[in-house]
Amino acid sequence: MTLLIVNNYPDPKNMGHTSFDQLAKTLKNITDEHCSIVTFREFNPSLHVTPDVCCLVLSGAPAHFTTPEVEMYRTELDYLRVTKLPVLGICHAHQLIAKAHGASIPTGSKYILGFENIQVLEPDTLFSGWKRGDRLTVREVHQ
Repeated sequence: MTLLIVNNYPDPKNMGHTSFDQLAKTLKNITDEHCSIVTFREFNPSLHVTPDVCCLVLSGAPAHFTTPEVEMYRTELDYLRVTKLPVLGICHAHQLIAKAHGASIPTGSKYILGFENIQVLEPDTLFSGWKRGDRLTVREVHQ
């Protein structure tokens, strides 16, 4: 089976600290499934969602939900409304999922960039490398 990763960054050459090769490698290690990566501009459900695709992983992006940006993600938004596949939305993509299902997405007044210390409360298959009580530092970028 294949995990389809959709890169939502408008500029594939400027993706901050995001490494899609590392994401694919991590997902491969967790699931032992093949990963395929496509940009949101290339994403065409009829071409990329083949019978062997078992789920979608949608990346973050430094985008807001202005009218032009909503139109930029139109194919993905339309597909999210109808797909029966499991979908993991990371950061911006979590908001894309909400937008596809009718939520309004306001822009916050405060920009947050930094690191946050978190503790694992419940183990999960997706985060199988950590156990209850483990502490880790994660990067956060929000507005």
